[in-house]
Amino acid sequence: SVTPPPAALSSLTGELEYGMEGSDVVYLQTFLASQGLFKAGVNGTFGPVTRAAVIAFQKKYTLNPAYGYVGPKTLAKIKEL
Repeated sequence: SVTPPPAALSSLTGELEYGMEGSDVVYLQTFLASQGLFKAGVNGTFGPVTRAAVIAFQKKYTLNPAYGYVGPKTLAKIKEL
């Protein structure tokens, strides 16, 4: 699996949603795995497992609504941690 350096998380600049693919999703999945919320293989595809992990993250930090979309509030919390 790909483990980005910590600074890589600051490269999450845009919002992420179901169906997206690419390096930002790899960073997101790696981050969620480090939080113990993403237990599948990091593959760079924002699918059902990634969405479930994002929802779990949002519930853990009471980010509402927790609907599995990585928007401004979720991005801010990821960068804060």
